Amino acid sequence: MSAVFRYDGKLLHLVAHYNWTDAAIADAQRLYPGPPQPYMLTGRVVATGQVQTIDDCFADPDYDQTTAQAGHWRRMLGTPITIRLPLCPPDAKT
Repeated sequence: MSAVFRYDGKLLHLVAHYNWTDAAIADAQRLYPGPPQPYMLTGRVVATGQVQTIDDCFADPDYDQTTAQAGHWRRMLGTPITIRLPLCPPDAKT
């Protein structure tokens, strides 16, 4: 299972997912787009700007248990991917 989220500076947006249950997709609609939250892995990644792991979502008292149950996931890894603009070199002609 995997997902890609985009943070626009205020809200997180779910932009792609793979192999999610229908329940997980429906549950994501209550959270995204939305502000980063510490009870979600995405919120923890945005808050720290660093790789975050959860060894067991069901054992983490701060993780949203509804989301864990809907997705049938336990172990999670989140990593920030940043893009620095401009993507073109300063001397490039467009």
